[in-house]
Amino acid sequence: MQKVVLLDVSDHMGALAQCLGRSLSQLSVSASQIVAVVDHPADALAYIDDQPEPIDLLVLSARAAAADHASIGSWGWGWRCGRELDAHWLQVAVQEGRVKAANWWQCSGAHSQQTLVGTSSRGTNPPSLDALLSDHSTKVIVCRSLSRTSPRMRDAGRPVSESIVRLWHGSSIRDLPRLKPSGRRLWVSPSSAFATCFAVSPYSNLGFYQGVDRVCGSIPSIYLSVPAGLEGILQRPCSLYEIAVPASDLREIGVQGYEYVIHHEVDVRSERQYDSCISALQDEGVELVTMKTAKPLSTDLANRCRPFRHSVEAFVGMPLDMAICIPSKIWALQFWLYAREIEPLDIRHAHLLQDFLERIWLPAIAQRSRLPEHGYHSLSHCMQVALLGAFIALHEGTNPIPVALAGLLHDSGREGDAEDADHALAALSLADVAFGRELRNLLAPAHVVSLRGAIAGHTAGRRSPDPVVAACWDADRLRLAWERGVDPKFFTTRTGLELAKAGLDRTYSELAGVFGSRHFTVVNNSTARRQSSGGT
Repeated sequence: MQKVVLLDVSDHMGALAQCLGRSLSQLSVSASQIVAVVDHPADALAYIDDQPEPIDLLVLSARAAAADHASIGSWGWGWRCGRELDAHWLQVAVQEGRVKAANWWQCSGAHSQQTLVGTSSRGTNPPSLDALLSDHSTKVIVCRSLSRTSPRMRDAGRPVSESIVRLWHGSSIRDLPRLKPSGRRLWVSPSSAFATCFAVSPYSNLGFYQGVDRVCGSIPSIYLSVPAGLEGILQRPCSLYEIAVPASDLREIGVQGYEYVIHHEVDVRSERQYDSCISALQDEGVELVTMKTAKPLSTDLANRCRPFRHSVEAFVGMPLDMAICIPSKIWALQFWLYAREIEPLDIRHAHLLQDFLERIWLPAIAQRSRLPEHGYHSLSHCMQVALLGAFIALHEGTNPIPVALAGLLHDSGREGDAEDADHALAALSLADVAFGRELRNLLAPAHVVSLRGAIAGHTAGRRSPDPVVAACWDADRLRLAWERGVDPKFFTTRTGLELAKAGLDRTYSELAGVFGSRHFTVVNNSTARRQSSGGT
């Protein structure tokens, strides 16, 4: 197992150096051992994600490790995308199987405190740092700011095909030594909470709907709706089975990162028994919505959606009368009204658009695109163009939703910074093939046409009379204007030209006031400024 040491130098080695008795430069670390110098844990995880097998990790920090997160078992693969990775990043790495074992050593003055995460191969005795670092097989990551949060643009997603992954299956049948597919499908999930719902029913044709709320909280949550008259199923016994299979055996069907099938029998590794499905669901933190007793969360919103019932139901994927009782569907119903311009979306609701882009669309695009996470042409750049475009659209009286989606997709056909004359058409093909149905369910037909035009023509250097296209193109050209100088002939909108003339710092300050500083950090020196705008 590969050994990795992460050194937290965010206090310039002050408290850590005091405990170790020497500075970073005095540690016996060869240059070849330092595999990464990163600014925050998200970048450390990016290195860990790329390793072919789980690693054994030692963290040396002046800070204490974060307490266990109660709901970590409910997290599936790929939930991190678009979220700031907080102090629980190490638990996430262990839960996802990237880190097999971790020792976190808090070094503070004369005291050291160990926190064990996972199952360590080192035992409980303090490791000899000199011995560990003198072993040239040990890799070292230097982290400049372990407490700083940063958004993930790309998720690790499903592990590599050679990996053996831990999965769960819920069933009302107990004491099974092996699990057999029913109808050639065995439903499994990396989330124990999501898998518990399988014991009730994995099929929506009976009126059961299970899903993941990616928007309402800081982490995803699982919900299950139970149709009226079938509440008795919740009293069945429930067994939660743990299995292990190669990742290559999985086929994703349904909820991204949570819902998979395998087509063969598999041995059971462990079984967790519950007296009833309802007690299992409660223990796993699943939000249970029983339609017999559920009340509409907003009768007013339901009445506003009812004239467009069929279109709304196509977007949310369930009957309106059920959706209006599920908290995670309330924002979706309201968002659909904004997208179709039935109700106006103003700058006060910009956070809803940002969450929709980061937590719903960005993971899906990142999974299919070969763009790097950060860089001049990257997922980070696409996210910035999407939000800049939305900002321009809001000030120009244009619907910001198709503008933002076009901005998020516009460079998705690229593979990096190399010259690629066909990347606009590749991005358009991705939008059509992978997201055509979703776009048609969300947007009005005219806006789908505008979105496609914005993606296909964004490399031509023209101006456009279409307000959706114009806002997207102006947002994409801002960076070039800040780098090469402002030429008004390349801008169509008044707001786009004003932002170009205002410069990067003023624009980022204004955008940070609307969307937060996560994607728009104002810095002073030119090198850092290029990096913050997605440059290299």
